[in-house]
Formats: sequence, C-alpha cells, structure tokens
Amino acid sequence: LAAAAVGVAVWRRLPETRPPGAHPPRAREMAATAWSLVRMPMFAGCVLQSAVVYATFLVFISLAPYVMVSALGRSPTEFGFYYLFIAAGYFFGNWSVGRFMARHDLHWMVVVGVLLSAAGAIAALAGVALGLTHPLWIFVPIGVLSYGQGLALPNVTATAVSLAPQHAGVASSTIGFLQQIIGAAAVQWMGHFPTDTALPVLLFCAAVCLLGVGMLYVFPRVRAGK
Repeated sequence: LAAAAVGVAVWRRLPETRPPGAHPPRAREMAATAWSLVRMPMFAGCVLQSAVVYATFLVFISLAPYVMVSALGRSPTEFGFYYLFIAAGYFFGNWSVGRFMARHDLHWMVVVGVLLSAAGAIAALAGVALGLTHPLWIFVPIGVLSYGQGLALPNVTATAVSLAPQHAGVASSTIGFLQQIIGAAAVQWMGHFPTDTALPVLLFCAAVCLLGVGMLYVFPRVRAGK
C-alpha cells in the first residue's frame, strides 16, 4: 500500500528530469557509459567504499539473528528490539548530512563516517573478545558504525554521480548494482562461518571497515590526479 501511494504520487507530481526532445539512451549506450565509469579510478574507489558500507550492513543483519539465539541465548524477538540501534544510527547519520553540509565538504563527511564505522566495529569486536556477552556491548557500537555509514554513504554516492553529470542515472544505478553484488557475495561467504559466537561476524565487520579506512588514503591522490 505504501509503495502504491508513492507510485501514484510520483506519477502525478514528479516532473521528468530528462531534457525535452532527448532520445532515451539505448542499452548498449548505457553499458558503454557504465564501463567507462568503472574504469575511472575515482569512481572505482567510490564503488569499493560503498561496497564496504553495504557488505558490512548486509553481513551483520544476516548473521546477527543467529548469533543472538546461538551465541547469546536470547529470543529471536530481542533482535528486533536491538535492531533499533542500527536503524536509529543510520537515520541520524543521514540526518547529520544536512546539518554538516553548510560547514563541511563531501570528503570530510566521508572521512568522519568511515572512521566512526571502523571505531564502532572495533569496539564491538573488543567487547566480545573480552567476554562481554550482553547484546548492548554489540549493538551500541554497531549503532555508532551505522551512524558513520549513514553519514558516509550518501556522500560517496554523490561523489560518484558528480563524476558523470550527463549520465547521473547510469552512474547511480552502476554503483548501486555493484555494491549490492559485492554485499551479496560477502553474505554468501560469511554463511560458511559458525554463528555460535559473535567473533566471525564482528571480525569481518572490523576488517572490512579498516579496509575502508585504508581507502581514505587513496581518495585524495586519485582526486588530485583523475
């Protein structure tokens, strides 16, 4: 019902953004544009950074319910409550983008978001490694991770789209498609690891977030020489 309402509103109220008289791009033309974008170092970096965010999110929410039951001995419904930390973190991260936009550029928000995500992942991993078993020791730091993701991901996507202003739709769909493919592959791979302990999923989150931190050192060099 909600999707139907949005669909009707878009159909009736959202104006066409394509210039009048412009012919719809052919599939071959869009594929060629997507391939040229992927070969751009800066765009490829945005794809990888967005894949870090998406893979971390998908892996955690896919395995955390099993960890809650098998490792922490909690009921499945408790995961729904603690998931609110993730949802609220991402919501406030998105909300902060508008608050910071007037004072900071996109790259600053990406850097801060990526660093916060890594700090949250490492804190959750450290708590479990120290034997702290209450779900709050996992979900509060993961809420910080989600805040960082909500701050970083919109700006990573905006940076990628800005590299192809004449093909914004192709750029947006390309980065979205690739981040979901990479995230799905990560979930399939992590499905082979045990869920009777939270260590595997948190090790993955920490390692991938640290990879995102490492890519921060690539972005400025790529931007200067793109």
